Amino acid sequence: MPSIALAVALLLTGLVLNEWTVSRILGIEGSLHPEILRYTVWLIQLTAIAAGIVLLRVHGRIQRAWMLVVPVIVLTILGAAEVLTRIALARSRSPLRAISIERGWETLPGVDMDYVHPAFGRISFSTGRHGFRRFDDPGVSRLRILVLGDSYTEATQVSDGEAYFDQLNAFDPGLSIFAYGTGGYGTLQEYMVLDRHFDSIDPGIVLWQLSANDLVNNDHFLEVRSPLSSRMTRPYLEEGEVVRRFSASGMAARYSRLVRFVDARVAM
Repeated sequence: MPSIALAVALLLTGLVLNEWTVSRILGIEGSLHPEILRYTVWLIQLTAIAAGIVLLRVHGRIQRAWMLVVPVIVLTILGAAEVLTRIALARSRSPLRAISIERGWETLPGVDMDYVHPAFGRISFSTGRHGFRRFDDPGVSRLRILVLGDSYTEATQVSDGEAYFDQLNAFDPGLSIFAYGTGGYGTLQEYMVLDRHFDSIDPGIVLWQLSANDLVNNDHFLEVRSPLSSRMTRPYLEEGEVVRRFSASGMAARYSRLVRFVDARVAM
């Protein structure tokens, strides 16, 4: 009976865990990207169905000791899925950001992307010096505005010259704009950008864009319990000291890219 129950469980897993259902749970815009993630789903699905069929055919002759092979098969499938997920994420890594020891992650300078967004059409996106989305000449004698923020200021869905801070020039073409934003940043990370570049830019005005999730992003206790967690290592201000902590709970999320990927997609 245990072998029959296991065979049925494997067959149900193979039938339910297909590309259609997984893409509805984990996919963006209803599809799985990159392509290797689709292959991972197919591998797990076919392996589970094949193992279920074999168990049904030999369950009467199977020895109890052979049941120990089952966890080995399961661990092998999970291990293969972990490896394939790491390969897929490495191949699809965005050229936009990099790991930063100081701030956790940062937007890179010299990024130049031209792509078609499914909701916003063709986007021409670039970054300038120090990863700023816009960095005018600080030597020009004009009123300089330093804009800080997160993904709203990074504005990957908006072409160059069309972001909200670019509209300031429609009111006054004589302004110099310096805009930096990185997706997922909390205000401590944004303050670190301010602290590093304030003297060289010497702004007359600092325009600081805030988001509702900044409260969660600035507190480790809240972030590890929130679906809005960045699942990255970021700095937090605790009792006047800057500490760096991983912003998700559990050993699995820390060391498994597969678990972290699934967790993040479900939260999204």
